[in-house]
Amino acid sequence: MDGWADVPVPARLLNPASVEEAWNVIRLATANVERLLVEERLDEVTGQMVLCSPAIRLLAKHGVALEKQAEMDANTALAFGRINLVARESMAGNQVGAANVFGEFKKGLKLIEGAFDEALVKGEVYACLEHPESVATVAGTKCEMCARNRVARRIPYSGIYVKPGEPTMRWELKAGSKLERGKEVKLMMTVKGVDGAPVTLSDLVPTHGAGLHLILVDQGWTDFQHVLPVAGKSEGDYEVAFTPKSDAGYSAWLGVVPVATGLQEYLKAELAGGVQNAVVQAGENGEVLKCVVEGYTFQTSFFGMGKVRKGQTRLMRIQVTDAAGQPVTQLEPMRMAFAHVAGFYEGGETMLELHPQGGDVVDASLRYGPTLAFKFYPPQAGSIRLFCEVKLGGRVLTPAFVVSVEE
Repeated sequence: MDGWADVPVPARLLNPASVEEAWNVIRLATANVERLLVEERLDEVTGQMVLCSPAIRLLAKHGVALEKQAEMDANTALAFGRINLVARESMAGNQVGAANVFGEFKKGLKLIEGAFDEALVKGEVYACLEHPESVATVAGTKCEMCARNRVARRIPYSGIYVKPGEPTMRWELKAGSKLERGKEVKLMMTVKGVDGAPVTLSDLVPTHGAGLHLILVDQGWTDFQHVLPVAGKSEGDYEVAFTPKSDAGYSAWLGVVPVATGLQEYLKAELAGGVQNAVVQAGENGEVLKCVVEGYTFQTSFFGMGKVRKGQTRLMRIQVTDAAGQPVTQLEPMRMAFAHVAGFYEGGETMLELHPQGGDVVDASLRYGPTLAFKFYPPQAGSIRLFCEVKLGGRVLTPAFVVSVEE
């Protein structure tokens, strides 16, 4: 399943405290740039390249033999310049230029590496998932704040969209009873790695307050629900209850972020319903950019000129007004955000997940509105149905939209 990597970049990455940390940031960030260049996603390259600047700055201050200092100064100065050039070419949309300068940047890094011990250049950094500022350069250590085992630090290559690769996990999903509209049903699932080992919460990066997110949509695209499974009695077993609002079968996506990769994965399964309705294709009625739910109007728009096209990131806005047409400014946080958006292409095989810009919301007393802004990256052409979740007056509202994505 396609997905969105919603793993925040710790502030520690912008302020490495040791040579080993600096090289770790450079190694991870440059690998991410290589992937973004392959996928021709230039507008995200700059975000990865800027992570290298503080690391290069620390390396430039590292003591070297006096006869090598001039060479080190020259090489690090070139590295800074090439970081800026890669960013400039990327922002200009010059794929060839960005790739060429990035190649020169990597050659320059090889020259800088020569002044450092290989173990420092290739060393891992281990961080706590709950407290990412708590790091170590030795495996098997525990966080001094929560005693949780530190894990190898990973930097997601994108905070907008993650192109799916080979999944690292498998799952089985079953319902404790027949799905019936209006009747609560218990869902039970088993999650294992591809090696057959049970996946525990310690194997997962918590995102938006939970290690697992279960998204359910009925066949007719009328009922959308997002629930949070909890650990069952045995390792790798999880359960959650939900109440169907449709007699149709449901498609289910389990969202997880493995510690080993730091990248979002979605595992899909089907739940049979009492009535197998024909699937309503998301785009059969054209675009739907305006939705009214319980008197509130939700209007979607895209910043910039022209059609929304595949492979191009656009700023998407959702404006919320009340029945009198007045701006709504009392959106409440839920699952550490003021809104959650899930998108499904026709056929339901490709899924996206978006969250508003601005980072996690940790203060439950905060309120927001009337405009929510998202970075929207459609990986393919076609109609995509978006379900948005917001909380107002303690109630969760779910407006739905349909966006047409051109080639």
